[in-house]
Amino acid sequence: MRSYLSLAANGAALAVAAWVLWAAGANVALRAAPPGVGQAAPVVTHVTTDRGSVATSPMAASVAKSAERAKAVSCLSNAKHICLAVLMYNQDWEEKYPPSATTFKKAVMPYIKNEKAFVCPETGKAYSFNKALEKKGFASVPAPAQTVLIYEGTGGHLSFVHDGAAVVGFADGHCKLITPEAAKKLRWKP
Repeated sequence: MRSYLSLAANGAALAVAAWVLWAAGANVALRAAPPGVGQAAPVVTHVTTDRGSVATSPMAASVAKSAERAKAVSCLSNAKHICLAVLMYNQDWEEKYPPSATTFKKAVMPYIKNEKAFVCPETGKAYSFNKALEKKGFASVPAPAQTVLIYEGTGGHLSFVHDGAAVVGFADGHCKLITPEAAKKLRWKP
């Protein structure tokens, strides 16, 4: 049985919608209308599946959820770049972390060279450096895989903006999304 879902979208939104349907196991076929006046590209008018009726709202929710996850992944990528830059700084400066949480961006900028990496793509807010690591030596951090290096939030308080989770980068360079429950177990002091 084939069903048709009218979809007025183009670019990334269409790709995400088609991918969500395909990932759910549907055979997906797209039909495009030719570009109209003022349109740069064709607009897909139908998504055909062999799974029966597809309701618009669940699909829209899936597309929105996918977009949120994409932003969280982009945020994780930014945090990973910053953590690696801090580790490179650490190697170049006698195994020390940047001297100040307020100027850490300036200290590691030569290793990143991308202003956009310092802000969350979803919120536009800058990542914060753990003040407890200012001027500390790498060897003075006994558990770098559990010690916070950078985080989303300010003043040691996380901002849970990615579907109830916050991005945290650790002193060993790895990053992950942290839930409020997991945040209670984070190590802030070396």
